[in-house]
Amino acid sequence: MILKIALALMALLADPAEPAGEARVELPPARTIDLGLIDTDSIHSGSIMLRNAGTAPLSLTSVTTDCSCTAAGYPKAPIAPGDSVAITVKFDGRDYPPGDFVKMVRIRSNATNKLVKVFVRGRIKRPTKK
Repeated sequence: MILKIALALMALLADPAEPAGEARVELPPARTIDLGLIDTDSIHSGSIMLRNAGTAPLSLTSVTTDCSCTAAGYPKAPIAPGDSVAITVKFDGRDYPPGDFVKMVRIRSNATNKLVKVFVRGRIKRPTKK
């Protein structure tokens, strides 16, 4: 009886259960959405690809911006390991002063890197005088 118990314990120790996988967010190195030169009083959008570089499904819990002039859209369904999705950002330049702008987008998820940041940049043209 003791021999059977010892053999069973040895079998459990020799074949441990697989550790749970983890999701990991991967972004392009620049982490920037460049909208370029845009007209005043206009809305422009751009996107950035986000990849699940982990071994478990990735769930985006929130995508927030630092200004009401910027809004982000993202998929609500889990992202399978190895798959990529686009995070789309709209910038509303109406009533925004001419010149350069940089806005931050925060992406929160269940990944090992729970918070990643993306930047939206561009330049609003000065209005032309008629």
